[in-house]
Amino acid sequence: MMSLPNPFFSSDAVTSFGAKEVTGENGTAGIWATYPQDFLSIGSGFLDQVVGTGLLLLGVFAIVDANNWSPGNGAKPMALGALVFAIGVSFGFNCGYAINPARDFAPRVFTAIAGWGKEVFT
Repeated sequence: MMSLPNPFFSSDAVTSFGAKEVTGENGTAGIWATYPQDFLSIGSGFLDQVVGTGLLLLGVFAIVDANNWSPGNGAKPMALGALVFAIGVSFGFNCGYAINPARDFAPRVFTAIAGWGKEVFT
């Protein structure tokens, strides 16, 4: 019935790993937010997010602009969904499908408050 993660039901699963770790073999913070791969540098991660956000912005503007040859009103949600899917499949491996930092900020704040500490922002 519930499609969103519930902190009350998943807390047992998180605490069964022991201490709350952000990454690694027993890392559980990835339940709430996305984290980059271990091999990804800061510069590559930044470029990944800038390009993904730029493509999302350009794609949304192209789809909803009435001056462009865009899909009909009924097909715009499908086109937007296909755009997000294509960007996610293309860029999702490096940073966990965040597409842009704005989507990932609130879950990191939540995990910091919920006990994972400042490490969620590194």
